Amino acid sequence: MRANWLFYLGVAVNTFTVLLTISNMMLSQPFLQGEFAPPASADSMTEVGRLVSWLTPMFLVAVVVAGFWLRSKGKLLAANILVCLPALPMLAAIVICGGLAVLFILFGN
Repeated sequence: MRANWLFYLGVAVNTFTVLLTISNMMLSQPFLQGEFAPPASADSMTEVGRLVSWLTPMFLVAVVVAGFWLRSKGKLLAANILVCLPALPMLAAIVICGGLAVLFILFGN
């Protein structure tokens, strides 16, 4: 039961990361910014940077799909490892940023 919970936690964090990277890509496109918006950040990106910004969500989607495939084959431990490895750094960042936000709200002047 705990292994299923861990798998779905990894899938949720990876899904959040995919949505965050897609929104970042969309907001960096010049045609989606307003008339008075500053220059797009994609204008200053190199070709490799643009490629990596497009490959990151595709990689995470492939990881989640492979995790569900491994889970359907009965290899839950391999699926958990595969899904949770890319999710752990993002989960740590969410916990640290959320914790700092709570601390600043409670004890900030």
